Amino acid sequence: EQLPLLQSHVRTIDLTHAFDGASEHFTIQYVTYLKHRIVINHYIYADLLDYYATLHLTALYRDRLQVIENGVEIPTMYLTRQNIPFQIIYLGRGTYEKRLHMIGQIAQRCLQNNLAVQFTLIGSIPDTISQPYKDYCIFKKEIRR
Repeated sequence: EQLPLLQSHVRTIDLTHAFDGASEHFTIQYVTYLKHRIVINHYIYADLLDYYATLHLTALYRDRLQVIENGVEIPTMYLTRQNIPFQIIYLGRGTYEKRLHMIGQIAQRCLQNNLAVQFTLIGSIPDTISQPYKDYCIFKKEIRR
């Protein structure tokens, strides 16, 4: 609702991590105010393109879509330092779409391959990582103000 109130020089970017077709019904009216729409994978990108096509939106709005996937590449130089573990920290919710169930497995593989990596998970993460993988992670309680 605030987008129409912004001056035209303001760089407006929408970050979309899910597409269900229903909530987009409410946000599509603001697409003309967005300079960029970032989505996290090619599936959502394709879904939005299809949705735009059903609404006959011009190529201008389709061209504003961009995929930036979740994840980062870790340079090998950081994994070879001795006595200083590379810190991987997760701070957030323990909901399924965050895929925390994979973290313990990744931590196990890293440590089995003698990588100097430490995994710390902070937040409400009840039972998202199963045994025996919990042994490869450090858990901290939820941070509250």
